[in-house]
Amino acid sequence: MSLTHFSDPYIENNFDSSQYELLHKIGEGGFGKVYKARNKNTEQTVAIKFLALEPHLEESKKKRYVERFKRETALSGQLEHPHIVRLLDKGQVNEHLLYGVFEYIEGQSLREYLMQEGALDAVEATDIMLQVLDALIHAHKKGIIHRDIKPANIMLTQAGAKIHAKILDFGIGTLTQESRHQDFATITLTQETIGTPSYSAPEQLRGEPASEKTDLYVWGLVLLECLTGMPAVTGSSIASIYHKQLSDVHIPIPSALLGHPLSGLLRRVLQKNATERVISGKEVFTELNSMNVSNLVGILADVHAQHGYDDNTVVLRNDDPNHVVALDYTTLTERKQITVLAVRLSAKIVTGESKDLDIIDTLFRSQRNHCIDIATRFGAYHVGNLADTMLFYFGYPVASDNDTRLSARTALEAISELAKRNALMQEAHGIQLNAHVGIHSGIFVTYANAVPEGNVANIAMELSRLAGERQILCSAETRSILEPFSEFDYFDNIQLGLSIEQLTVYNLNGEKRIEAFGFMRGTKNHHKLVGRQHELDKTLSIINDENTKSRIAHIFGEAGIGKSRLLQEIRDNASQYQHLVAQCLPEHQNNGLYPVINLVKYLYNIQTLSHSEIVAKFTTLLSSAASDIDVTHMMPVLLVWLNVELPEHIQPSSLNSESQKALLFKGLASLLSTDENAICNNKLYVFEDIHWSDATTLEFIQFFAESLDGHHVLISTSRQPAPNCLHDLTLLEIELNKLTSRATEDFIEQLFENKSVSNSVRNVLINRTDGIPLFIEELVDMMKQKGLVHEQHGAIQFISPDKQNEVPGSLRESLQQKLDCLVHAKETAQLAATIGREFDYDLLVAASSLSEDQIQNDLNELIDKDLIVQQRRVDSDSYIFKHALVRDAAYESQSSKEFKGKHLQILSALETLNHFDRDPLLTTFHLKKVGQFNEAVTLLLHSAKQATTCFFVAKASSFYAEALEIINAGNIEDNALATSVKNALAASRIAYNGWLDSQAVSNMEENIRKMEEIQDPTQKFFTQRGQWLHAYASGDMNVAHQIGIGIAKKTDDLPSHVHPIIAEVVVQTHFSFGEFDTVLSLIDSLPKRGFFDNSPEAISANFGFCSELVCIGFKGLSELLLGLEQQADETMRDQLLLARQLNVEDVLSATHGFQAWYFLLKSAISTEFNDFNHSLKNAKLHSEQGYIHSQNTNNIGWLGYNTMLKYLANIDTQNSFEHFEENIAQFMGYQSHRYFYYFFLAKFLFLRNDGRYEDAYAEYISEKSKNQNRYLNQHDNL
Repeated sequence: MSLTHFSDPYIENNFDSSQYELLHKIGEGGFGKVYKARNKNTEQTVAIKFLALEPHLEESKKKRYVERFKRETALSGQLEHPHIVRLLDKGQVNEHLLYGVFEYIEGQSLREYLMQEGALDAVEATDIMLQVLDALIHAHKKGIIHRDIKPANIMLTQAGAKIHAKILDFGIGTLTQESRHQDFATITLTQETIGTPSYSAPEQLRGEPASEKTDLYVWGLVLLECLTGMPAVTGSSIASIYHKQLSDVHIPIPSALLGHPLSGLLRRVLQKNATERVISGKEVFTELNSMNVSNLVGILADVHAQHGYDDNTVVLRNDDPNHVVALDYTTLTERKQITVLAVRLSAKIVTGESKDLDIIDTLFRSQRNHCIDIATRFGAYHVGNLADTMLFYFGYPVASDNDTRLSARTALEAISELAKRNALMQEAHGIQLNAHVGIHSGIFVTYANAVPEGNVANIAMELSRLAGERQILCSAETRSILEPFSEFDYFDNIQLGLSIEQLTVYNLNGEKRIEAFGFMRGTKNHHKLVGRQHELDKTLSIINDENTKSRIAHIFGEAGIGKSRLLQEIRDNASQYQHLVAQCLPEHQNNGLYPVINLVKYLYNIQTLSHSEIVAKFTTLLSSAASDIDVTHMMPVLLVWLNVELPEHIQPSSLNSESQKALLFKGLASLLSTDENAICNNKLYVFEDIHWSDATTLEFIQFFAESLDGHHVLISTSRQPAPNCLHDLTLLEIELNKLTSRATEDFIEQLFENKSVSNSVRNVLINRTDGIPLFIEELVDMMKQKGLVHEQHGAIQFISPDKQNEVPGSLRESLQQKLDCLVHAKETAQLAATIGREFDYDLLVAASSLSEDQIQNDLNELIDKDLIVQQRRVDSDSYIFKHALVRDAAYESQSSKEFKGKHLQILSALETLNHFDRDPLLTTFHLKKVGQFNEAVTLLLHSAKQATTCFFVAKASSFYAEALEIINAGNIEDNALATSVKNALAASRIAYNGWLDSQAVSNMEENIRKMEEIQDPTQKFFTQRGQWLHAYASGDMNVAHQIGIGIAKKTDDLPSHVHPIIAEVVVQTHFSFGEFDTVLSLIDSLPKRGFFDNSPEAISANFGFCSELVCIGFKGLSELLLGLEQQADETMRDQLLLARQLNVEDVLSATHGFQAWYFLLKSAISTEFNDFNHSLKNAKLHSEQGYIHSQNTNNIGWLGYNTMLKYLANIDTQNSFEHFEENIAQFMGYQSHRYFYYFFLAKFLFLRNDGRYEDAYAEYISEKSKNQNRYLNQHDNL
């Protein structure tokens, strides 16, 4: 029979005292029973504690228990303190029954309070535990250690408004070694572990001598329990509690305490190793007593309190084979996956001045503790620090599905926080701290009483040593888990740890947008999807291969309708896909391909690569992507669009814009679909908010969607139905309508934590939100924050009927109220909204007049208010307004003067950061907002000129178009500038769209109508040049010739750089009229050197024509028609040689087309069948070469020209006249020489004795009379 079960009647029957009357039993513990009693003499209520010994107990044990009881009473007699229960008397009934009389405390134990009421508030908990600590310090001064501090041994009494605490039961207390007297009967305790396992220090459980540090450790455990409402150490058995207490795993500090000074104090008190517990009780008291804990509010526990623990004091023998400590813990093993995070900190001086190393060390420790707080907040187990490196485990001791994601968030948060603090440290101390991070995931063998260690941790540590400043290196195992949520690029192949082979290592660059918005399901941003099951199932039919007709979906609906939320749910159900997301933004709607380019940049992290590395990587990827990719011509186009400076060995592309666009689309599509950085075969491409997309991005989406294979899925979202260009695809359109009343009710209840909602609250929300999910969410949030509702009679009710009037009537009004309630951050929110829906931290800081410290506080407030989300990146964080409507509300809450001022601040910041020219269209957006239209146009024209220099006429065209839009809007009254821009836009469009591009013609016609108003001779010339080209391409040779002659007469009045173009224009019309001698004379009169400008700029400005090559070509044609065939052949060889020297793809395409025309003309004027066929063979060769070059560049004009010539060179007698007309019409400007094509057809048919030659010849004569071409007059006899 155990001591604690010794019968109550035995005590009650044997205790016969003249002084005390037992009333009833009030408790029992490990070493006795306690009765409430009355002092008969004084009527004082007392507590009597009995030690009852079994009669058959061994004498040695009996003696030890008696001595211990006597010792307790002796110890208690020494203690006189207001927070320690006083010993009043003691005695012995017989040899089996001893007792002590203590003051009786009216109240309840701390254990009872915590079980009934839950956690104490921080101020109350601190006050109570300071009383307890004061009592312990008093005992320690007497050399007495309690050894069994626990909530059950702390009594709470109410005295007025204050709670008083008193420590009970020094029953297992002992004297410290230093305080024992020579005559004190020392009791051997080496064979016993005494105490309560949940409230014991590790050394106590190991049977080591107790010290003041033992009580301090347990005091810390009880303080934690007071704050959280749950024991700091729990387990399903005594053995499991032993495991936790004796392992190296630190006692977890609740995340709500991290960053507060209390967390640091608790860490020092709760060190598992007693030798590292260097703080004294007095130091703890002083520090805690001066600490402000009133700012710790709300629920501090990480999980709900549980009180199913055993807090009995027990005796466990070390010499007992069944004793927990004697168990072989190493047999209790488990294999589990753990993600290891190693963070190495480095410090460097950035000012060149010598620094106080003590200051640096202090800052280093502070930042290290901050990193530890961040990691602990995200659930890490802090293994420890070694010199400059911290080691953390995620998934130990308790694993979750998100351990690896939490480790990545910790790394990014630490780097982000360090970067922000660096700005302040550099200014104040001239130093900078940086993090070098390694992450590796793998399988550990964990032992019950030891922290896991081994190769997995070693690899993470090695990666942190390899990492540079602000760099996160991850193993392939970690990347495979994180890929859906984070952005990576390849770092290197390295031999790590015990691996024999080299392992692939990746850079973690930042979190994806989806991770920023939806980090960890279960947050307030991720309510259960309501009212969208049909739409979800419909989209998932594509994801799950149930829909065999389409792999493309378009989700659309009005703002706030829930497109992003549905998309989130779709992506959560698409774990078998790699997710690639391109986000369209309003501030970039004039920036061609912005979302696509941005995606590629982040996908390959090109900003961290050198030029040669980018070229090598892309060359390898594109060469292996498809056999028909011309990497040589594609590379300069890709690099320029990605804003990568061209290396010296790569020349700017000489292709026309349309050809560049074709190459660009193919290259971008290949880079997005390659298996590089892929973790699975299937990819989900998401294009969000394409209503903000530029036209070129829509073209790319169409191109890309058409090229998708069966493994991939593309989803676009918009406020509008699918654009026309996507209707050509097999498309699944999904429209989101407003929530039904039933769905709205379900959503409302969900937002109120599934509590019952009164009809009054429900009706207000249904009537005012109109089924818009975002509005519902905002109104519920506002009601809670402003305290308009509370829970009463089991339902959510308005606090009073008049509170209904405070509910906004519109979404915009609701968002505005939310902004107006900001304490400090409204100005920062407005500045951020002025930048755009997405804004960079660096740009915000540079643009703001506030201190960086204040900006950080403002951003935290905006995040807390659920207005923005943070997207963490290694290089620089960016932030995103939660919804476009939130951004709009913030922007429009300013006066016109305020937002103009903020746009000016942003423009100044762009200049400070050297970003002014980097994105001309974005800078133009801000310039337009402040009315600086001249500056905007100047920037656009400068950027267009730079693009033209590289023959990037597509990009140049977008800049010219934006400039023209500013001018046409009436913002600039400069007719000369308008004329110049229209001419430049027309030239750039014709250069890649062909001679009769409709927009180019429209711009030229506008200028022609205002010809008399044009003062600048150069612009008048280019207007007339465009007019001439249109007349010539339309076949109106008389008009073209008159324009050309008129231009030539004014040559001396025009700048020299247009003289070659004048020569080109005049030569062509003289040739058309058969004036060959004039052509040769004119060309011979031209200067031999320095006259022609064959630069890309000159060719682009001249509508894509090279004047020298054109003049040479018409010289050769004239020589041929004059009968100078040998000279003509030599001239044409010179033309081809010069074109090859220039090595411009468009020029080569045009030149081979010219060569094909020459040989077709040679065939047409030949009289012998063999001569005809020989020349035709050469025409076939050149038309094929021209066709290939034009295909490479996808130049619509030259492709049509060479396609037509290729048809003529391969003509046969099977074709009808209709088919002939259809094929020559592939060239937009075919009207200019249509009469020749029909003459060629007539000669071809005539030599083959095909009677249809007469009809062909008749068409030739008819066409000759219409367009006045006469260059065949001397040769038109068949």
